[in-house]
Parts: sequence; structure tokens; C-alpha cells
Amino acid sequence: MASPAARRFEGKVVLITGAAGGIGRAAAVRFAAEGARLGLVDLSRDGLRETQAAVEKAGGVGHAVGRRSSTTRASWATYGRSWTTRRRPSTGCSRST
Repeated sequence: MASPAARRFEGKVVLITGAAGGIGRAAAVRFAAEGARLGLVDLSRDGLRETQAAVEKAGGVGHAVGRRSSTTRASWATYGRSWTTRRRPSTGCSRST
């Protein structure tokens, strides 16, 4: 999708809530194509699996976290406990429903 020269997010970590479909999935694929590592959060675990497959197809790396609560604050907390010990997020992308 993006040329190597356009890998603006190489070495960055991006958290995307609402990542299981629509704009969230499209954002995840685009960030992945531009070199970002992704934290993917959504209520739909099936949708997250599909998004993670799309991210990997685009050449990216994503870590999916399913949520039972729909609050963004809870999503950030889950992300923080599960992934930031490895890498702190550089930016976030939240999609509201």
C-alpha cells in the first residue's frame, strides 16, 4: 500500500479502539502499511481477528485486546496492562460508535 519512503510510523506504536471493522480496521491497515506496531481494541473478538489478519497481510504487527466494557478509558487501561510493558504508545486512534 505505502512505499518504503512513506513509512512515517516506523518504530511507533499506535492504539486503535473500535478496530474490529469499518474506519477502525481501515486505520489499522493504513498505520500498519506505514510501519506502526498496533494495539487493537474492540468488543468484537471475531472482528479483531479479521483486523489482525488484515494488518499482517499489510506487513504490520498488531496485538488484539478484546473488551467487555465499551469505555475508552477501560480500553486504555487494558492496553496499558497488556502491552505497554513492551512499548509505550506513540499515538492513539479512537473511533466512537
